[in-house]
Amino acid sequence: MTERPASDLRTVFLPALCWSRRQADFYAVTQDLSPDGITFRSAFEPAVDESLTCSIRYIGQVETRVVSVDDNLFVVRLMTSRQRAAEVARTMLALSREQGRSFESARAHPRIN
Repeated sequence: MTERPASDLRTVFLPALCWSRRQADFYAVTQDLSPDGITFRSAFEPAVDESLTCSIRYIGQVETRVVSVDDNLFVVRLMTSRQRAAEVARTMLALSREQGRSFESARAHPRIN
């Protein structure tokens, strides 16, 4: 896999169930989102150019095509309309921002010593 600039890479972890005609259901987890596509981490490595159907939590079911494969990673591109692809990208970017937020508790009142 090629290294991508950090500015184009958005980390987002979402569970997914994927399947194809040649492979039964297998689990994967999204790792990041970039202009190249969605990177998944999985014990199963599909073949390049294989069509997959992936059901991603909070996203729904999408038709994809595998564009590259590496050690326990594979990258897919959405095979949907531009409108649906933009909707998926917006949702994944929003989830990425939510996952990256720091949940430090802020005191509403000063502490009494």
